[in-house]
Amino acid sequence: RLQKVLEYLIAHYPKQLVRVIGMVFTPGQNHPLLVQGVVGRLYPATRLPVRRSDDGVGRLVIITQGEVKGLAEELMTQLRSHNV
Repeated sequence: RLQKVLEYLIAHYPKQLVRVIGMVFTPGQNHPLLVQGVVGRLYPATRLPVRRSDDGVGRLVIITQGEVKGLAEELMTQLRSHNV
């Protein structure tokens, strides 16, 4: 579901999204999931080994350039509509 949201954002903000990277935790999995994309391309997600420092809290960093008005609201709308 998160992949669909990220694909949507990359498609609708191709000039503004420079990089997307994050580590997320999915239900039923102990291993965190690394997600990343660069300038219009989303790479396949990769499971990472469990680390002692993992706190179960996902983090997503979005690096942008130029005008990104509405991006945060669009991201939240997409996350909610996909139950992420």
